[in-house]
Amino acid sequence: QMLQKTFVSDVTHTRSALDTMTIDQLTSTLWWLTFATAAEDDEQKHSSLSQLRSEVEMLVTSCHFFKRIALLLGSSPDSLSAFQLQSLGLLSKWLTKLQDLPEEFSTTLITGKTLLQQLKALENIVPSSEICSICGNEVSELRELFYSECSEGHRMPRCSLSLVQCCQLPYFICAQCGALAHPLAVEECGIICNLCGGV
Repeated sequence: QMLQKTFVSDVTHTRSALDTMTIDQLTSTLWWLTFATAAEDDEQKHSSLSQLRSEVEMLVTSCHFFKRIALLLGSSPDSLSAFQLQSLGLLSKWLTKLQDLPEEFSTTLITGKTLLQQLKALENIVPSSEICSICGNEVSELRELFYSECSEGHRMPRCSLSLVQCCQLPYFICAQCGALAHPLAVEECGIICNLCGGV
């Protein structure tokens, strides 16, 4: 209990402080918050920790996605595979949604806005729509990071590295946090989980 109380006081950061952390600091904070949230019995504290954990997870994910987008933008458009273009299309939708973040996340907001502007140069070749891999209907919007849902209600898990639907078996599952990864994304990004650093 003493360890838990000490830890909780250490991780209660302001949003602006979280926004300037390195990816290693964020990953460590996310890891500890996962345990602190699970161990907290007080409903109000649990809710606060859960909210903080969600925000840290968003920042960890943002760091990875920003890096992926920058790498793909640095490639010749002609060299991008269909999978990479699909990923860029989904990441573009995610960047648009990211602009709704509170202004305390100023660094993340500025980076996201800059990358979104750069992606506009590829709007003629990047798919603007997503298709359900089960029924072929359109997935109208990017509601969740880790699942897609079409108009028929089909839910497919998303790759944590690329946002592409994990419809190709076998896909990778992180042994530590359960995040999923598409095999083509693992070929590009490596086998290390972008959320927890596990494999």
